Amino acid sequence: MKASIQNDLEQLQEGLRALDQEHAAMMELIENTNYKLKNLSFWWRGAGLQDRIELLFSMGPEGFRWTPSNHFLNTSNHSLYQQAEEMMRDLVVHGGRSRT
Repeated sequence: MKASIQNDLEQLQEGLRALDQEHAAMMELIENTNYKLKNLSFWWRGAGLQDRIELLFSMGPEGFRWTPSNHFLNTSNHSLYQQAEEMMRDLVVHGGRSRT
């Protein structure tokens, strides 16, 4: 019975080590993502095509539609356009410049 308990303990410890490794990897991923977001323009210049595509799809899952007439992303990008409107509204509310 002692051998069985010892075996169970070893399996549990191995599982804990695997979870610790996964936790460390996730924390590193979060840290890297935060760095990229804080330094987005610098990161963009050094990013490869695949990284840029992934970022664009995460920012605009509906796709980007450029309107040449007003040089802005078209309102057909509902989620992106709504985020831009909310950001501008927040800027004005918090003392920023009005864009009207």
